[in-house]
Amino acid sequence: MAQVADLVTRSISGHATREMQEHCSTVEGEEQRGALARVVSLARFRQALDSAPKGVKEGVKSRSE
Repeated sequence: MAQVADLVTRSISGHATREMQEHCSTVEGEEQRGALARVVSLARFRQALDSAPKGVKEGVKSRSE
């Protein structure tokens, strides 16, 4: 879990109450799998970037700016 306070997630989503957040926050299993796959992909990319030679890291940073 992201360990984010309920109050913070409600303020981001625009829900004033926990009940409304729960009512509007239904997620299908496929959505969960897709989101987790993206997180794993980003983690693998970060791990590969951390172990890459300095020139590769600098090239990736300059392309993202």
